[in-house]
Amino acid sequence: MSVLNPLPDTALPRIDVPRVIDMHGHCGAPEAETLLAGRPERQAEMEAQAKGTGAASMAHNLAVMLPAAGARMASLDKRLADLDLMGVDLQVVSPSPHLYAYWADPTLAADLVEAANTAAAGLVARAPDRLAGMGIVAMQHPDLAADQIRQARA
Repeated sequence: MSVLNPLPDTALPRIDVPRVIDMHGHCGAPEAETLLAGRPERQAEMEAQAKGTGAASMAHNLAVMLPAAGARMASLDKRLADLDLMGVDLQVVSPSPHLYAYWADPTLAADLVEAANTAAAGLVARAPDRLAGMGIVAMQHPDLAADQIRQARA
């Protein structure tokens, strides 16, 4: 383990349980990212986050955490290898929180949710024995969110 790679160098010893499930994994969604690119609301959201997080933390995240995490989220092979190292049998993945965009109007919110959930479902479909999905809904628009939940259950 190191600051740049917080994962173990060799596989962790297995514990005596039927199945190890990681309930907190994120995945990227390039189409959703494209929908957010260049929007002033997105820029304002990032500026508020930077102000609240602090300059040192933001600098560390940009230089260390995000490149390492991004590479792992972008590569199914790396994700599965990491799960193997950690002794995880199944990981539940959901779209990254920076895609929530609670400021989005109903049309953009619907498009974001569809793109983000489609990306998560696509990742799960590539390794269904190791990954499960958890989607997002447009919480800022309750009627839309309720429709999205009904659609996800169908």
